[in-house]
Amino acid sequence: WGCTSFWVGGRLRERQFSLRHAREQVNRGNCERGLASLERAQGSAELGAFEAESIWLKARCLERMGRHEEALAHFRMLGDFHASSIYAASLPESVVKELAAFPLAAAQEAARTLTTPPHLDIPRAHYSRVADRYRLTGGVRVLYTVERNGHTAAFRVVESAHPLLAGWALQAVAAAKLGDADDAPQASRSVATGFFFSSKWEDGEPWIVFFPESDDS
Repeated sequence: WGCTSFWVGGRLRERQFSLRHAREQVNRGNCERGLASLERAQGSAELGAFEAESIWLKARCLERMGRHEEALAHFRMLGDFHASSIYAASLPESVVKELAAFPLAAAQEAARTLTTPPHLDIPRAHYSRVADRYRLTGGVRVLYTVERNGHTAAFRVVESAHPLLAGWALQAVAAAKLGDADDAPQASRSVATGFFFSSKWEDGEPWIVFFPESDDS
């Protein structure tokens, strides 16, 4: 029991240090360092009070880095999953109105009937050694739009096993491209993609990410 308590306490102190460092770096505008610290701070299956703040800090960093769609998606995560937190009270007004008009339950129901377009090329999602160390696994489902120009937008996490995994799923969807210019949609289309993060070894790397089947219709 003593060894277990020492191990747990060490991990907690490490996470607290990472979060303090992330706060400092975000406030200074050093967002690359801030995101790296947030990755370590989020490295736990049970984040407790850290979770809402870490999502908020990540949203601020992504916004400063010009990754606006991902930033908005993190703000939506706060509104959907941490509505009672102090950070949700400072959400952009546009996000508040959007979530009120399209509640999470409705978004989840819509996402169940939507799949990934067959010609949408989504890069393999990131999965770090920090996540492997803490055995962070599980599913994430993202509802979003494929626009007429082939770009993806309006990301919303409707199911998530962990906010760190959700952030990596959003990063992958944000980088998605249509495989063939001839396959560009005639109009914007709502779609959904599911990810499953599993801590395994493959080719010497401690991660593998599985995608569900796409819509071949």
